[in-house]
Amino acid sequence: MRSFIKRFARDRRGATAIEYALIVSVLSIVIAAALTTVGVKLYTLIGTAANAIH
Repeated sequence: MRSFIKRFARDRRGATAIEYALIVSVLSIVIAAALTTVGVKLYTLIGTAANAIH
């Protein structure tokens, strides 16, 4: 049991996986926010163009 704890304390693979997961989650939030902003602006632009046509 003692050797397991020592090995577990030295193993950094889990920490690296968590770091990558955090990076991916932050990037996905940023991408979602950017796409939402672009979508709203595009919706407004198309609405303005449609109103100009009528």
